[in-house]
Amino acid sequence: MMTSLEEFLGRLDICDPTLGSNELVWVKYQPFLLSRGYRLRPRYNPDWIPSWPVDQPVDVEPEDSLMLNNFKGLIDAVHIRDEAKVVLKIVQTSSNEIPTALYLSSPDLQHDPRNHTVPILDVLLLPDDDTTALLVMPQLIYFNHLPFRRLGEVTEAFSQYIEGLDFMQEHRILHGYAIEHPYSQKRFLNLIEMFVNSI
Repeated sequence: MMTSLEEFLGRLDICDPTLGSNELVWVKYQPFLLSRGYRLRPRYNPDWIPSWPVDQPVDVEPEDSLMLNNFKGLIDAVHIRDEAKVVLKIVQTSSNEIPTALYLSSPDLQHDPRNHTVPILDVLLLPDDDTTALLVMPQLIYFNHLPFRRLGEVTEAFSQYIEGLDFMQEHRILHGYAIEHPYSQKRFLNLIEMFVNSI
C-alpha cells in the first residue's frame, strides 16, 4: 500500500529544479499518459518550467518541487475522468506480476471479502517498449499510517493480514514480500508493541 503523498514522493531540502534520473522516464511518457486519461503533476510535463524563482530562496516549498526520491518505478497521477488519485507502477511484461494482479482483480475474486489485494484499474502497454507496462492502482496509504487506538483495531488488522495471506495461498499465489521480507514482519510486530505499550 502507498503512504501519504509527502512520504511517497520524498522531499527536497532546497528547491532544486533539476529532474532526477528516475523522473525522466515519466517526462518521456507524460504525453502518452495524458492521451490515455492520466494526468501527472506539472513537474513531468516536457515543457515544465519551475513555478518558483530558482535563483532565490522560497518561504514555502512549491508542489512542483517534490521529487520522486523514494520509489523507483512508481508515480502518483490523477485519472482525469473522475479525478481519482492513482499510482502508476512500471512492471516487466515477462514477469508473472501482470497476470497475477489481473487474476486477483477479476470480478469474482474482488467480491471475495478475504481478498485484500490492491485492485488493478488498468494496464497500459507502452507505445515504444514491449518489455514493460504500467499497472494503474488506486492510491492508498500504509496500514500503519493511521495510529491504532483500540485493541480491536490491532486484532482486526492482524486478522485481515492473515486472512489475505490465506486467501492468496488458497489461490496458489505466494506473496514473497509479506512472508519472506523481515521488514514487513518486523514493522507489523513493532506496531503491536507500540499499541500495547501505549495502554
